[in-house]
Amino acid sequence: EENSRLYIFCSILLTLHLLESRPLPDLLPTYFQQRARCFQTALSKTNRPVRNGTANGVATKSRKAIVHEVRENTQSILEIIALTVGTARHIFLSQSPTDPPLMTQTLKFIQSDSQSVVESELPPGLKMSTQHLLSSLPSASQFSILPPSIRMYRPYIDLASSASSVSSALLIERSQQWFQTALQELHKAAGSWLAELHALKDVWEVRKWTHKWAGSNILLEEAERTALLNLIEDVVSRQASEIWRTRLADMGRTFEEELSSALAALLEGTSEGLLGEFFSHLPRASIYSAP
Repeated sequence: EENSRLYIFCSILLTLHLLESRPLPDLLPTYFQQRARCFQTALSKTNRPVRNGTANGVATKSRKAIVHEVRENTQSILEIIALTVGTARHIFLSQSPTDPPLMTQTLKFIQSDSQSVVESELPPGLKMSTQHLLSSLPSASQFSILPPSIRMYRPYIDLASSASSVSSALLIERSQQWFQTALQELHKAAGSWLAELHALKDVWEVRKWTHKWAGSNILLEEAERTALLNLIEDVVSRQASEIWRTRLADMGRTFEEELSSALAALLEGTSEGLLGEFFSHLPRASIYSAP
């Protein structure tokens, strides 16, 4: 699925480059703007989890359902971030000295007379040559009646021109700008999602899943993976601290109420077993379970 999206993005950018004669460096803002719109749309669709229990007599989501929804919201946003920056690198940057960028491979295929080597490395959707396009016609006879000047036509592409490539410095700069903006938006959204989890077990479950997802994602670079995990650690720590503060405050109020009741009973001269009864009423609920 990731490869299919990669090829779709590349074909769209290639079409803009060839048909609108737009230099590849000028297409970077278009790409990242489109991905920013996709990111914002996904954020708007992530529903804020509803507390478990009942509200106005109507049953709401269970604790398990809320945890699942928090994970789904987090995953959808993380995948957009990883796909955006990872796809840009695969399209415009060399992955190794022997592995040129996907855009360069495609442009070379269009220009090449002997396409057998490059052809095997490209998916069908990126084999944009006159011969391949004409071969898709419904009838072979339509192809044969065309004059050779049309059948052999190749658009001129200056592969050495700055308009036909994107420098690594420019791509890294634009990618990091987009990535940092996305992190800021994710931090706010993730904070609101985890605020609906009221047991440390649930918070830690989301944290554990996020670490597993980041470790297995191949589109992220190590620095990006670290930045995402640091963000999740911060949000998780904040919510865990809030759970502790809330539960300790609840226990403190309960203690004060029980202590006041015990003192009042002592002043009234109640039975000698009062103190034992007092301690038996102190809260024993674990913060690891939902309230």
